[in-house]
Amino acid sequence: MFVDPRLPDFDGCDLARRMRQGGGLRGARFYAIAGHPGRGERERVLKAGCDELFLKPLDPHVLDNLLAH
Repeated sequence: MFVDPRLPDFDGCDLARRMRQGGGLRGARFYAIAGHPGRGERERVLKAGCDELFLKPLDPHVLDNLLAH
């Protein structure tokens, strides 16, 4: 899943955290994509259960590689 870690009210970190806790999608991959990540953003998204943080715009080669695995 590709999530935005900076949405108001319920962001991608909240979603990843809840989905990981729910157990149904424990094996799913969560990738946070942010346009302007703040200081400590990578640590925050990893702690929430995301697998990695990428910057917008996402390089098409990176996207191809992620989808291939």
